[in-house]
Amino acid sequence: AAGALASLLRLEAGREALAEARGVPTLVDALDSEDPTATASAAVALLNAMAHEPSREALLNTGGIDTLLSCIGSRDSRVREAAAGALLNASAAASVAEAVRDGTATIENGGKKTLLPALPFLSERLVQIEAGAVLRARVAGIFFNCAAYGPDNRLALLEAGVLMSAVSILHDLTSLSLDAKGVPVWVRAMGPEATVAQRWRLVANAIGIVLNCALNPTTKAEVLRGDGLTPLLAAIESGDPAVMALAATAIAYVSDRAEMRPGSPSSPARAADGPSRNTFRKRHFHTDLAGAAAFGPADDEADDGPGARPIAIFGRMPEIKLSATHDSGSKGPRFVAEPFETCPRRTEAVALPMALAPAYNEIPSPLPSPRDDE
Repeated sequence: AAGALASLLRLEAGREALAEARGVPTLVDALDSEDPTATASAAVALLNAMAHEPSREALLNTGGIDTLLSCIGSRDSRVREAAAGALLNASAAASVAEAVRDGTATIENGGKKTLLPALPFLSERLVQIEAGAVLRARVAGIFFNCAAYGPDNRLALLEAGVLMSAVSILHDLTSLSLDAKGVPVWVRAMGPEATVAQRWRLVANAIGIVLNCALNPTTKAEVLRGDGLTPLLAAIESGDPAVMALAATAIAYVSDRAEMRPGSPSSPARAADGPSRNTFRKRHFHTDLAGAAAFGPADDEADDGPGARPIAIFGRMPEIKLSATHDSGSKGPRFVAEPFETCPRRTEAVALPMALAPAYNEIPSPLPSPRDDE
Protein backbone atom coordinates (compact mmCIF):
# COMPACT_ATOMS: atom_id res chain seq x y z
CA ALA A 1 0.00 0.00 0.00
CA ALA A 2 2.82 2.40 0.85
CA GLY A 3 4.43 1.69 -2.50
CA ALA A 4 1.24 2.57 -4.36
CA LEU A 5 0.88 5.69 -2.23
CA ALA A 6 4.45 6.70 -3.12
CA SER A 7 3.49 6.72 -6.79
CA LEU A 8 0.44 8.89 -6.09
CA LEU A 9 2.55 11.33 -4.08
CA ARG A 10 4.57 12.16 -7.17
CA LEU A 11 1.60 14.33 -8.13
CA GLU A 12 0.80 17.63 -6.44
CA ALA A 13 -2.82 16.56 -6.02
CA GLY A 14 -1.68 13.43 -4.20
CA ARG A 15 0.53 15.40 -1.81
CA GLU A 16 -2.29 17.81 -1.05
CA ALA A 17 -4.69 14.93 -0.44
CA LEU A 18 -2.20 13.31 1.96
CA ALA A 19 -1.90 16.52 3.96
CA GLU A 20 -5.67 16.94 4.11
CA ALA A 21 -6.12 13.32 5.24
CA ARG A 22 -3.34 13.76 7.84
CA GLY A 23 -1.60 10.70 6.49
CA VAL A 24 1.99 11.58 7.43
CA PRO A 25 1.72 10.08 10.96
CA THR A 26 0.54 6.80 9.42
CA LEU A 27 3.59 6.70 7.15
CA VAL A 28 5.85 7.45 10.10
CA ASP A 29 4.31 4.55 12.02
CA ALA A 30 4.91 2.31 9.00
CA LEU A 31 8.64 3.00 9.31
CA ASP A 32 8.68 0.73 12.38
CA SER A 33 7.61 -2.29 10.32
CA GLU A 34 9.69 -5.44 10.69
CA ASP A 35 9.52 -5.93 6.92
CA PRO A 36 12.39 -3.95 5.30
CA THR A 37 10.47 -3.71 2.03
CA ALA A 38 7.48 -2.13 3.75
CA THR A 39 9.75 0.25 5.65
CA ALA A 40 11.55 1.29 2.46
CA SER A 41 8.21 1.86 0.71
CA ALA A 42 7.01 4.09 3.54
CA ALA A 43 10.28 6.05 3.41
CA VAL A 44 9.95 6.55 -0.35
CA ALA A 45 6.39 7.78 0.18
CA LEU A 46 7.69 10.29 2.72
CA LEU A 47 10.46 11.33 0.31
CA ASN A 48 7.81 12.31 -2.23
CA ALA A 49 5.50 13.83 0.37
CA MET A 50 8.19 16.17 1.74
CA ALA A 51 7.93 18.36 -1.35
CA HIS A 52 4.79 19.74 0.35
CA GLU A 53 5.37 22.25 3.16
CA PRO A 54 2.42 21.13 5.39
CA SER A 55 3.73 17.57 5.26
CA ARG A 56 7.13 18.74 6.55
CA GLU A 57 5.49 20.34 9.55
CA ALA A 58 3.41 17.21 10.10
CA LEU A 59 6.57 15.10 10.03
CA LEU A 60 8.17 17.38 12.60
CA ASN A 61 5.14 17.37 14.89
CA THR A 62 4.85 13.59 14.70
CA GLY A 63 8.43 13.01 15.80
CA GLY A 64 9.36 11.59 12.43
CA ILE A 65 12.78 13.26 12.31
CA ASP A 66 14.34 10.93 14.86
CA THR A 67 12.55 7.97 13.28
CA LEU A 68 14.08 8.73 9.88
CA LEU A 69 17.48 9.23 11.49
CA SER A 70 17.17 5.79 13.05
CA CYS A 71 16.21 4.31 9.67
CA ILE A 72 19.45 5.68 8.20
CA GLY A 73 21.19 3.31 10.59
CA SER A 74 19.26 0.31 9.20
CA ARG A 75 21.11 -2.72 7.87
CA ASP A 76 19.01 -2.64 4.70
CA SER A 77 20.45 -0.32 2.04
CA ARG A 78 17.00 0.40 0.57
CA VAL A 79 15.75 1.67 3.92
CA ARG A 80 18.88 3.75 4.54
CA GLU A 81 18.81 5.48 1.17
CA ALA A 82 15.06 6.14 1.14
CA ALA A 83 15.10 7.54 4.68
CA ALA A 84 18.04 9.83 3.84
CA GLY A 85 16.16 11.08 0.78
CA ALA A 86 13.06 11.83 2.85
CA LEU A 87 15.12 13.69 5.43
CA LEU A 88 16.92 15.64 2.70
CA ASN A 89 13.67 16.94 1.22
CA ALA A 90 12.22 17.67 4.64
CA SER A 91 15.30 19.64 5.75
CA ALA A 92 14.50 22.34 3.19
CA ALA A 93 12.30 23.78 5.97
CA ALA A 94 14.07 25.78 8.68
CA SER A 95 12.23 24.07 11.53
CA VAL A 96 13.16 20.62 10.25
CA ALA A 97 16.80 21.64 9.70
CA GLU A 98 17.01 22.71 13.34
CA ALA A 99 15.35 19.47 14.45
CA VAL A 100 17.94 17.47 12.49
CA ARG A 101 20.72 19.45 14.16
CA ASP A 102 19.36 18.60 17.62
CA GLY A 103 18.01 15.13 16.75
CA THR A 104 19.10 11.66 17.85
CA ALA A 105 19.27 8.30 16.11
CA THR A 106 18.40 5.07 17.91
CA ILE A 107 20.67 2.22 16.83
CA GLU A 108 20.15 -1.38 17.89
CA ASN A 109 23.26 -3.50 18.34
CA GLY A 110 23.22 -6.87 20.00
CA GLY A 111 19.77 -6.28 21.46
CA LYS A 112 20.82 -2.98 23.03
CA LYS A 113 19.59 0.42 21.92
CA THR A 114 22.02 3.31 21.73
CA LEU A 115 21.13 6.98 21.25
CA LEU A 116 23.52 8.88 18.99
CA PRO A 117 23.54 12.65 18.29
CA ALA A 118 22.40 13.29 14.74
CA LEU A 119 25.31 15.34 13.39
CA PRO A 120 28.16 12.98 14.40
CA PHE A 121 26.02 10.01 13.35
CA LEU A 122 25.36 11.45 9.88
CA SER A 123 28.92 12.74 9.56
CA GLU A 124 30.20 9.18 9.97
CA ARG A 125 27.97 8.03 7.08
CA LEU A 126 29.20 10.92 4.95
CA VAL A 127 32.80 9.73 4.98
CA GLN A 128 32.20 5.96 4.96
CA ILE A 129 32.91 4.43 1.57
CA GLU A 130 31.01 1.32 2.68
CA ALA A 131 27.86 3.41 3.14
CA GLY A 132 27.44 3.63 -0.64
CA ALA A 133 27.48 6.52 -3.07
CA VAL A 134 23.73 7.17 -2.95
CA LEU A 135 23.55 7.36 0.84
CA ARG A 136 26.65 9.56 1.09
CA ALA A 137 25.29 12.00 -1.49
CA ARG A 138 21.94 12.23 0.29
CA VAL A 139 23.56 12.74 3.69
CA ALA A 140 25.63 15.53 2.14
CA GLY A 141 22.38 16.98 0.83
CA ILE A 142 20.92 16.98 4.34
CA PHE A 143 23.91 18.98 5.56
CA PHE A 144 23.64 21.22 2.48
CA ASN A 145 20.10 22.23 3.49
CA CYS A 146 20.87 22.46 7.21
CA ALA A 147 23.72 24.89 6.51
CA ALA A 148 21.27 27.19 4.74
CA TYR A 149 19.66 28.30 8.00
CA GLY A 150 21.50 30.60 10.35
CA PRO A 151 24.83 30.74 12.15
CA ASP A 152 23.83 28.19 14.79
CA ASN A 153 23.50 25.42 12.22
CA ARG A 154 26.71 26.42 10.43
CA LEU A 155 28.73 26.53 13.63
CA ALA A 156 27.23 23.19 14.69
CA LEU A 157 28.39 21.64 11.41
CA LEU A 158 31.85 23.06 12.02
CA GLU A 159 32.01 21.69 15.57
CA ALA A 160 30.79 18.26 14.45
CA GLY A 161 33.53 18.09 11.80
CA VAL A 162 31.05 18.06 8.93
CA LEU A 163 32.43 21.15 7.18
CA MET A 164 36.02 19.99 7.07
CA SER A 165 34.91 16.49 6.05
CA ALA A 166 33.14 18.09 3.09
CA VAL A 167 36.34 19.97 2.18
CA SER A 168 38.34 16.73 2.42
CA ILE A 169 35.83 14.93 0.19
CA LEU A 170 36.12 17.72 -2.38
CA HIS A 171 39.90 17.41 -2.38
CA ASP A 172 39.67 13.67 -3.11
CA LEU A 173 36.84 13.71 -5.64
CA THR A 174 38.16 16.61 -7.74
CA SER A 175 41.71 15.24 -7.84
CA LEU A 176 43.08 14.09 -11.19
CA SER A 177 46.02 12.24 -9.67
CA LEU A 178 46.57 8.47 -9.46
CA ASP A 179 47.59 6.40 -6.47
CA ALA A 180 50.60 4.08 -6.36
CA LYS A 181 48.66 1.35 -8.22
CA GLY A 182 47.50 3.69 -10.97
CA VAL A 183 43.93 3.94 -9.68
CA PRO A 184 42.37 7.44 -9.75
CA VAL A 185 42.14 8.97 -6.31
CA TRP A 186 38.44 9.72 -6.76
CA VAL A 187 37.71 6.03 -7.47
CA ARG A 188 39.28 5.00 -4.18
CA ALA A 189 37.42 7.76 -2.38
CA MET A 190 34.05 6.68 -3.86
CA GLY A 191 34.47 2.92 -4.06
CA PRO A 192 34.88 0.68 -7.12
CA GLU A 193 31.11 0.40 -7.77
CA ALA A 194 30.43 4.16 -7.91
CA THR A 195 29.67 5.82 -11.22
CA VAL A 196 30.88 9.14 -12.56
CA ALA A 197 27.38 10.59 -12.15
CA GLN A 198 27.35 9.58 -8.47
CA ARG A 199 30.76 11.17 -8.06
CA TRP A 200 29.56 14.56 -9.28
CA ARG A 201 26.37 14.28 -7.29
CA LEU A 202 28.33 13.92 -4.06
CA VAL A 203 30.67 16.72 -5.15
CA ALA A 204 27.72 19.04 -5.81
CA ASN A 205 26.20 18.48 -2.37
CA ALA A 206 29.58 18.80 -0.65
CA ILE A 207 30.11 22.12 -2.44
CA GLY A 208 26.68 23.16 -1.18
CA ILE A 209 27.83 22.60 2.39
CA VAL A 210 30.86 24.84 1.83
CA LEU A 211 28.79 27.43 -0.04
CA ASN A 212 26.22 27.89 2.72
CA CYS A 213 28.78 27.73 5.52
CA ALA A 214 30.76 30.51 3.79
CA LEU A 215 27.95 32.88 4.74
CA ASN A 216 29.35 32.81 8.27
CA PRO A 217 32.73 34.54 8.86
CA THR A 218 33.95 31.90 11.32
CA THR A 219 33.16 28.90 9.13
CA LYS A 220 34.44 30.70 6.04
CA ALA A 221 37.78 31.25 7.75
CA GLU A 222 38.01 27.51 8.43
CA VAL A 223 37.31 26.73 4.78
CA LEU A 224 40.15 29.02 3.74
CA ARG A 225 42.42 27.54 6.39
CA GLY A 226 41.69 24.07 5.01
CA ASP A 227 42.52 25.14 1.44
CA GLY A 228 38.90 24.91 0.39
CA LEU A 229 39.40 27.09 -2.68
CA THR A 230 41.62 24.58 -4.50
CA PRO A 231 38.97 21.87 -5.02
CA LEU A 232 36.36 24.51 -5.83
CA LEU A 233 38.55 25.80 -8.65
CA ALA A 234 39.05 22.22 -9.87
CA ALA A 235 35.27 21.64 -9.81
CA ILE A 236 34.84 24.50 -12.30
CA GLU A 237 36.41 22.24 -14.92
CA SER A 238 34.22 19.23 -14.08
CA GLY A 239 31.94 19.66 -17.08
CA ASP A 240 28.86 19.00 -14.92
CA PRO A 241 26.55 22.06 -15.13
CA ALA A 242 25.21 21.75 -11.57
CA VAL A 243 28.68 21.30 -10.09
CA MET A 244 30.10 24.20 -12.09
CA ALA A 245 27.31 26.57 -11.06
CA LEU A 246 27.61 25.70 -7.37
CA ALA A 247 31.41 25.87 -7.46
CA ALA A 248 31.37 29.34 -9.05
CA THR A 249 28.97 30.60 -6.39
CA ALA A 250 30.97 29.01 -3.60
CA ILE A 251 34.19 30.63 -4.87
CA ALA A 252 32.50 34.02 -4.82
CA TYR A 253 31.28 33.47 -1.26
CA VAL A 254 34.55 32.06 0.09
CA SER A 255 36.81 34.67 -1.51
CA ASP A 256 34.51 37.57 -0.59
CA ARG A 257 35.50 40.15 2.00
CA ALA A 258 32.99 41.75 4.31
CA GLU A 259 33.25 45.51 4.29
CA MET A 260 33.35 47.08 7.73
CA ARG A 261 29.97 48.66 8.22
CA PRO A 262 27.98 49.38 11.34
CA GLY A 263 26.07 46.21 12.11
CA SER A 264 28.13 43.91 9.89
CA PRO A 265 29.41 40.66 11.48
CA SER A 266 32.71 41.12 13.35
CA SER A 267 32.91 44.75 12.24
CA PRO A 268 34.50 47.33 14.58
CA ALA A 269 32.68 50.12 12.74
CA ARG A 270 30.11 51.99 14.78
CA ALA A 271 27.32 54.29 13.74
CA ALA A 272 28.82 57.01 15.96
CA ASP A 273 32.12 57.04 14.03
CA GLY A 274 32.90 60.27 12.19
CA PRO A 275 33.07 60.61 8.40
CA SER A 276 36.86 60.76 8.41
CA ARG A 277 37.23 57.35 10.04
CA ASN A 278 34.57 55.82 7.80
CA THR A 279 36.32 57.21 4.73
CA PHE A 280 39.62 55.83 6.01
CA ARG A 281 38.13 52.33 6.35
CA LYS A 282 36.57 52.45 2.90
CA ARG A 283 39.86 53.51 1.30
CA HIS A 284 41.65 50.58 2.92
CA PHE A 285 38.93 48.16 1.87
CA HIS A 286 38.91 49.19 -1.79
CA THR A 287 42.68 49.52 -2.20
CA ASP A 288 45.37 46.87 -2.40
CA LEU A 289 47.64 46.35 0.59
CA ALA A 290 50.57 48.28 -0.91
CA GLY A 291 48.44 51.33 -1.58
CA ALA A 292 46.69 51.14 1.79
CA ALA A 293 50.01 51.29 3.63
CA ALA A 294 50.65 54.77 2.23
CA PHE A 295 47.49 56.20 3.83
CA GLY A 296 48.84 56.28 7.35
CA PRO A 297 46.57 56.32 10.41
CA ALA A 298 43.10 57.79 10.36
CA ASP A 299 42.87 61.41 11.44
CA ASP A 300 39.97 61.54 13.92
CA GLU A 301 40.47 65.31 14.36
CA ALA A 302 40.18 66.11 10.64
CA ASP A 303 37.74 68.74 9.56
CA ASP A 304 34.39 67.26 8.51
CA GLY A 305 33.07 70.40 6.86
CA PRO A 306 32.28 70.79 3.17
CA GLY A 307 35.38 70.60 1.01
CA ALA A 308 37.52 69.10 3.79
CA ARG A 309 38.04 65.86 1.84
CA PRO A 310 38.58 66.80 -1.82
CA ILE A 311 38.72 64.16 -4.53
CA ALA A 312 42.27 65.25 -5.43
CA ILE A 313 43.47 64.00 -2.04
CA PHE A 314 41.03 61.25 -1.06
CA GLY A 315 40.19 59.93 -4.50
CA ARG A 316 36.79 58.80 -5.75
CA MET A 317 35.09 55.84 -4.14
CA PRO A 318 34.29 53.03 -6.64
CA GLU A 319 30.70 53.14 -7.77
CA ILE A 320 30.53 49.39 -8.34
CA LYS A 321 32.06 46.92 -5.90
CA LEU A 322 33.91 44.01 -7.39
CA SER A 323 32.47 41.54 -4.88
CA ALA A 324 29.38 41.30 -2.76
CA THR A 325 29.52 41.80 0.98
CA HIS A 326 27.77 40.03 3.82
CA ASP A 327 25.24 42.86 3.75
CA SER A 328 24.28 42.25 0.11
CA GLY A 329 20.71 41.27 -0.58
CA SER A 330 21.77 39.25 -3.63
CA LYS A 331 23.84 36.89 -1.53
CA GLY A 332 21.98 34.04 0.11
CA PRO A 333 21.90 30.29 0.78
CA ARG A 334 21.16 27.56 -1.72
CA PHE A 335 19.10 24.38 -1.32
CA VAL A 336 18.92 20.90 -2.82
CA ALA A 337 16.09 18.40 -3.27
CA GLU A 338 15.81 14.75 -4.28
CA PRO A 339 13.65 13.93 -7.33
CA PHE A 340 10.48 11.91 -6.88
CA GLU A 341 10.81 8.14 -6.73
CA THR A 342 8.61 5.12 -7.25
CA CYS A 343 8.74 1.80 -5.47
CA PRO A 344 9.65 -1.15 -7.72
CA ARG A 345 6.78 -3.50 -8.44
CA ARG A 346 6.93 -6.78 -6.60
CA THR A 347 5.81 -9.92 -8.43
CA GLU A 348 5.23 -13.10 -6.48
CA ALA A 349 6.41 -16.30 -8.13
CA VAL A 350 3.54 -18.57 -9.07
CA ALA A 351 3.65 -21.94 -7.29
CA LEU A 352 3.53 -24.79 -9.77
CA PRO A 353 2.57 -28.37 -8.83
CA MET A 354 5.40 -30.84 -8.57
CA ALA A 355 3.84 -33.11 -11.22
CA LEU A 356 0.88 -32.97 -13.54
CA ALA A 357 -1.45 -35.93 -14.08
CA PRO A 358 -1.41 -37.17 -17.70
CA ALA A 359 -4.44 -36.36 -19.80
CA TYR A 360 -7.14 -39.07 -19.77
CA ASN A 361 -7.74 -40.84 -23.07
CA GLU A 362 -10.50 -43.46 -23.26
CA ILE A 363 -9.32 -46.79 -24.71
CA PRO A 364 -11.88 -48.65 -26.89
CA SER A 365 -13.01 -52.03 -25.38
CA PRO A 366 -13.15 -55.22 -27.50
CA LEU A 367 -16.20 -56.44 -25.55
CA PRO A 368 -19.69 -55.57 -26.72
CA SER A 369 -21.37 -52.79 -24.92
CA PRO A 370 -24.91 -52.98 -23.57
CA ARG A 371 -25.52 -49.69 -25.24
CA ASP A 372 -25.15 -51.34 -28.65
CA ASP A 373 -28.51 -53.15 -28.15
CA GLU A 374 -30.41 -49.92 -27.70
